[in-house]
Amino acid sequence: MKLLMENWRGYLKEIGDASLAPYSFNFDKQTTDIGSRSDEEVQYKFSTEKYNYLVVFYGEDLDDGGFWDISYGDANTGGIEETNEGNPLRTLTTIVAIVKEFIATPELSKGVKKYQFAGVPEGYGSGKNEPSDWKTETRRTKLYLAYLKRNMPPGTKIENDSENKIVFEVPADEQEMPQAAE
Repeated sequence: MKLLMENWRGYLKEIGDASLAPYSFNFDKQTTDIGSRSDEEVQYKFSTEKYNYLVVFYGEDLDDGGFWDISYGDANTGGIEETNEGNPLRTLTTIVAIVKEFIATPELSKGVKKYQFAGVPEGYGSGKNEPSDWKTETRRTKLYLAYLKRNMPPGTKIENDSENKIVFEVPADEQEMPQAAE
């Protein structure tokens, strides 16, 4: 039992650590012809052993103090359900690395420092959850928040709207982002 608890503590310490090597990823495309003139979409792709993922930054009202909404899902189907692939920490480490690269690339991020994200409710896509489930903070959102807190530069402002959405703003000054494992 003692060994089990030590292993569990070690696993919990890993959450948000981003010390795992991220999967290889690459910039996919940038689209500016959507919604209003100040809306944009930027996409990155990466692959695991079983899935191809698409990480999307959707910029809303970027010319008018807007923000980037971050989401990811299956690159082939667009699905955002749980994959049960068994490697959520390495997948999240990859997403953190992508977010850091995006923030550090002003040609893509437009210098906008405000972002938001939400984790889908457990059982999403199975018909088991209701739209109200999106208003309760999910385990995924809590896990994403743990990664965010450990991997953004000092001075990052984090707002939890007490629902399922996290908004964060990185400092305007040029600080070095904490590094993920290579």
